[in-house]
Amino acid sequence: MNESSQPNQEQREQTQTGHDEATNTESKSTRAPFESFRSALHDGAQQAKRLAEEAAPKVKAAIADATYWLGFGTTFATVLLAPS
Repeated sequence: MNESSQPNQEQREQTQTGHDEATNTESKSTRAPFESFRSALHDGAQQAKRLAEEAAPKVKAAIADATYWLGFGTTFATVLLAPS
């Protein structure tokens, strides 16, 4: 008699576990689209931040070069092309 009660108890535990898994699956499926969307936005923002940090020194160098050559050109024009 004791042996027959154990399978019933195991069946109840399996049924309860199956019910809990079904509930978790439903809540995960409801959350999944929003979680994947949030994850995609986060990944895109991280990638954009990384690329901007890599590009900043190049932009700074380009601005410095442009400033140098603008100053050089202005000085050249002022000194050599000025009417005497």
